[in-house]
Amino acid sequence: MWEFNYVDYQVHMSTEEQIATVVIDENGHIEDMDDPGHEILGAISDTTESRHITTLIPSLSKFIIFRKGEVNPRLKYLIHIGQSFQVLKLNGGCVLCRLCLNVIERSGKRLVRIILRPEKRRHIRAS
Repeated sequence: MWEFNYVDYQVHMSTEEQIATVVIDENGHIEDMDDPGHEILGAISDTTESRHITTLIPSLSKFIIFRKGEVNPRLKYLIHIGQSFQVLKLNGGCVLCRLCLNVIERSGKRLVRIILRPEKRRHIRAS
Protein backbone atom coordinates (compact mmCIF):
# COMPACT_ATOMS: atom_id res chain seq x y z
CA MET A 1 0.00 0.00 0.00
CA TRP A 2 1.19 3.49 -0.85
CA GLU A 3 1.38 6.14 1.81
CA PHE A 4 1.09 9.77 0.78
CA ASN A 5 2.18 12.79 2.75
CA TYR A 6 0.31 15.93 1.82
CA VAL A 7 1.90 19.30 2.37
CA ASP A 8 -0.32 22.09 3.67
CA TYR A 9 0.65 25.04 1.48
CA GLN A 10 -1.32 27.38 3.71
CA VAL A 11 1.31 27.22 6.49
CA HIS A 12 3.10 30.19 4.96
CA MET A 13 0.00 32.34 5.07
CA SER A 14 -0.86 34.53 8.00
CA THR A 15 -3.73 33.36 10.20
CA GLU A 16 -4.90 36.96 10.26
CA GLU A 17 -4.54 37.07 6.52
CA GLN A 18 -5.35 40.23 4.66
CA ILE A 19 -6.29 39.75 1.06
CA ALA A 20 -6.04 42.77 -1.21
CA THR A 21 -7.59 43.30 -4.62
CA VAL A 22 -6.20 45.46 -7.41
CA VAL A 23 -8.00 45.87 -10.75
CA ILE A 24 -5.96 46.69 -13.86
CA ASP A 25 -6.93 47.40 -17.46
CA GLU A 26 -5.64 45.52 -20.51
CA ASN A 27 -2.58 47.78 -20.63
CA GLY A 28 -1.64 47.13 -16.99
CA HIS A 29 -2.78 50.46 -15.54
CA ILE A 30 -4.41 50.35 -12.10
CA GLU A 31 -8.11 51.15 -12.28
CA ASP A 32 -9.19 50.35 -8.73
CA MET A 33 -7.95 49.02 -5.40
CA ASP A 34 -9.81 47.95 -2.27
CA ASP A 35 -9.12 49.19 1.28
CA PRO A 36 -6.86 46.26 2.27
CA GLY A 37 -4.88 46.98 -0.92
CA HIS A 38 -4.32 50.54 0.19
CA GLU A 39 -3.28 49.31 3.63
CA ILE A 40 -0.90 46.59 2.41
CA LEU A 41 0.70 48.87 -0.18
CA GLY A 42 0.84 51.92 2.07
CA ALA A 43 -1.07 53.86 -0.56
CA ILE A 44 -3.82 56.39 -0.78
CA SER A 45 -6.21 56.32 -3.71
CA ASP A 46 -4.78 59.42 -5.39
CA THR A 47 -1.29 57.90 -5.60
CA THR A 48 -2.21 54.56 -7.17
CA GLU A 49 -4.81 55.19 -9.83
CA SER A 50 -3.44 55.17 -13.37
CA ARG A 51 -0.05 53.84 -12.18
CA HIS A 52 1.21 50.83 -14.07
CA ILE A 53 1.06 47.56 -12.12
CA THR A 54 4.80 47.01 -12.69
CA THR A 55 5.53 49.96 -10.37
CA LEU A 56 4.09 47.81 -7.57
CA ILE A 57 5.02 44.32 -8.85
CA PRO A 58 8.25 44.80 -10.84
CA SER A 59 8.60 41.15 -11.92
CA LEU A 60 5.42 41.49 -13.99
CA SER A 61 7.43 43.63 -16.41
CA LYS A 62 8.77 40.34 -17.84
CA PHE A 63 5.30 39.49 -19.13
CA ILE A 64 2.72 40.82 -21.49
CA ILE A 65 0.00 40.38 -18.88
CA PHE A 66 -2.97 40.38 -21.21
CA ARG A 67 -2.69 38.76 -24.63
CA LYS A 68 -5.54 38.12 -27.10
CA GLY A 69 -8.11 38.76 -24.39
CA GLU A 70 -6.58 36.28 -21.93
CA VAL A 71 -3.97 36.34 -19.18
CA ASN A 72 -0.48 35.25 -20.33
CA PRO A 73 -0.26 31.42 -19.99
CA ARG A 74 3.26 31.51 -18.48
CA LEU A 75 2.11 34.00 -15.83
CA LYS A 76 -0.95 31.84 -15.09
CA TYR A 77 1.35 28.84 -14.63
CA LEU A 78 3.66 30.65 -12.19
CA ILE A 79 0.67 31.76 -10.17
CA HIS A 80 -0.78 28.24 -10.25
CA ILE A 81 2.38 26.70 -8.77
CA GLY A 82 2.43 29.26 -5.95
CA GLN A 83 5.25 31.51 -7.12
CA SER A 84 5.76 34.45 -4.74
CA PHE A 85 6.04 37.93 -6.19
CA GLN A 86 7.81 40.87 -4.58
CA VAL A 87 5.35 43.73 -4.11
CA LEU A 88 6.73 47.21 -3.50
CA LYS A 89 5.02 49.36 -0.91
CA LEU A 90 4.72 53.04 -1.68
CA ASN A 91 6.11 53.85 1.78
CA GLY A 92 9.43 52.19 0.90
CA GLY A 93 9.05 48.60 2.10
CA CYS A 94 8.37 45.35 0.25
CA VAL A 95 6.26 42.29 0.90
CA LEU A 96 6.17 38.88 -0.77
CA CYS A 97 2.73 37.94 -2.03
CA ARG A 98 1.08 35.10 -3.84
CA LEU A 99 -1.25 36.21 -6.58
CA CYS A 100 -4.53 35.10 -8.12
CA LEU A 101 -5.78 36.57 -11.39
CA ASN A 102 -9.32 36.78 -12.74
CA VAL A 103 -10.49 38.32 -16.00
CA ILE A 104 -13.61 40.40 -15.41
CA GLU A 105 -15.79 42.70 -17.48
CA ARG A 106 -16.93 46.10 -16.32
CA SER A 107 -18.88 48.48 -18.56
CA GLY A 108 -17.97 46.40 -21.63
CA LYS A 109 -14.26 46.62 -20.81
CA ARG A 110 -12.08 43.56 -20.04
CA LEU A 111 -10.08 43.99 -16.84
CA VAL A 112 -7.84 41.80 -14.70
CA ARG A 113 -8.50 41.47 -10.98
CA ILE A 114 -5.28 40.71 -9.09
CA ILE A 115 -5.71 39.26 -5.63
CA LEU A 116 -2.65 39.73 -3.38
CA ARG A 117 -2.09 37.32 -0.49
CA PRO A 118 0.85 38.47 1.66
CA GLU A 119 3.04 35.70 3.04
CA LYS A 120 3.55 35.52 6.77
CA ARG A 121 6.85 36.96 8.07
CA ARG A 122 8.28 37.46 4.63
CA HIS A 123 8.46 41.23 4.61
CA ILE A 124 11.60 42.63 3.05
CA ARG A 125 13.23 45.96 3.63
CA ALA A 126 13.94 47.98 0.53
CA SER A 127 17.51 49.16 0.28
